[in-house]
Amino acid sequence: MNPKYILLVCSFMINGWVSAQNLNLSPSFGGITLAPLTTTGKIFDESNVFFTQNWCEGSIYINIDAKGLFVSKLKYNIVEDKIIMQNEQGVFEFPKGSILSFTLKLNGKEYTFLSGLEGIEKYNATNFFLVHYQSNKIKLITKHFSVLQNLGSNNYGSTTQEYTYSKEKDLYIYKDSKGVLVKRNKKSILEVLGGDKKMWEEYIKNNKLDMKKEEDIARLIQFYDSKNP
Repeated sequence: MNPKYILLVCSFMINGWVSAQNLNLSPSFGGITLAPLTTTGKIFDESNVFFTQNWCEGSIYINIDAKGLFVSKLKYNIVEDKIIMQNEQGVFEFPKGSILSFTLKLNGKEYTFLSGLEGIEKYNATNFFLVHYQSNKIKLITKHFSVLQNLGSNNYGSTTQEYTYSKEKDLYIYKDSKGVLVKRNKKSILEVLGGDKKMWEEYIKNNKLDMKKEEDIARLIQFYDSKNP
């Protein structure tokens, strides 16, 4: 057999093997294998796809005992409930269920999202909730999500569809291993809390709490928690 032919065949085999290795090579972070970012392919404004449009510094927690791993560029996709990170290799997403919680730093504030909660309507343990207050007995959490809206076509006769997302959020009180959807008003919140409603009402009045504000609701939940050891 012609030696040149043998060398050519070997060269193709080696190049093919190297290419296959490169295709199968995926970056990892904290021992978790990441996947390249995928998109839906629809045409839409991404401003409402993410909790914040800009990349944020943050930390991820792989399990409850682990120290947070710092990430310089992090985003939270509220449509698909996925965590996205960017590094020198590109943009990647963490597989669902691989992260227990994560924190985003935005405008001087920290926002912590928690997964692993069961008993909340259509959601499961892989979904993330923004935490306003938490203890072993009770939590005040918000579920951020977006609703996809079809805007149709701008041009007559065109088959190209345009889409947009509108941001929404629901507030839950989580206790007794169950999350209950509440409205941002005193009646709804006190009904879920139960117990000594007169005491809760006095606390709201004396501290001039606004039950439309999540931070004031969190103060009430903390007071409730202190009275139910």
